[in-house]
Formats: sequence, C-alpha cells, structure tokens
Amino acid sequence: MESVSYKQGVLPQKIRWLAIATGLVTAGALLSSYWPLSVLSILLIFAGIVQPRSPQLGRLVLSVVAPLMSVWVIPVGFVMLWETLTGEPGRHDLLFLAISSS
Repeated sequence: MESVSYKQGVLPQKIRWLAIATGLVTAGALLSSYWPLSVLSILLIFAGIVQPRSPQLGRLVLSVVAPLMSVWVIPVGFVMLWETLTGEPGRHDLLFLAISSS
C-alpha cells in the first residue's frame, strides 16, 4: 500500500529534516570559506521547508541543489580529512578547525 503523501509527491519527513540539517551544517562551513556557495545551502534549507506545501518545486530544488553541493563539498571534505590525518599545519588554524568539525 502506498501512503497518501507519497502519491502526492511529498518526501518523507526524515528526508526533509536531513536536507534542512545538511543545509545548516554546510551553510556554516561554506559561509566562513566562500560565501556564494552558502547560497546553495540556503536553497537546500528552503527546499526542505517548502517541499510539503509545493511538492514539485521542493523536489526540483532538492534534485538540482544537492548534486551541485556534493560536487564541491565531498572533494573538499576528503582533502581536509587527508590534511588532518597527515598532520599538516592547517590543524592549528581556527578556520580549518571550524570547517573540518562541521
């Protein structure tokens, strides 16, 4: 049996909360390094909030913004993890610590 919300195109609440939480964390990390990319995080938060009220718009924004953020955030995350594990000098930089903790 399919739920009524699935038939209407509304994503499950856990997925929407995950999008909002991801947007908040990446907004904090990206705002301190390169602020234009934090606009993508704001759009991700917007999509998670608006998706139950406007399912098509919410899905469209999520399906565009999430891959765009992944293209930038995942490689940067691996580089920062590598620098942390190898003991590069960046681990004493407050900006580096704030971004790597988020």
